Amino acid sequence: MPAGPWYQPAWTDAHDNPVGIAIAADDAVHEIPQAVTHRFRGRRVQLFGLFGDQDLTVRDVEAAVGRMPVDGWGRLRLTLPGVEITQLALALSGRP
Repeated sequence: MPAGPWYQPAWTDAHDNPVGIAIAADDAVHEIPQAVTHRFRGRRVQLFGLFGDQDLTVRDVEAAVGRMPVDGWGRLRLTLPGVEITQLALALSGRP
């Protein structure tokens, strides 16, 4: 069963529509300011980082994800015009 998306900043109220956070223009390591947790069943997780000059809201991202195709392995093929997307695929091997 696929899990729903996670967002930074956190999206906890369906009435809200938060905008993505600004990133620092330096080479330093910066932690995400909020812990992100989500329970799900499965062994594969795809993480996406979206980087662009426009302000994307969570509803913008939800709409884009809903239009994207999924390959034969269940992986999302996410693309957005004018947005650089970094993807990390994880295979989970056990329970903590």
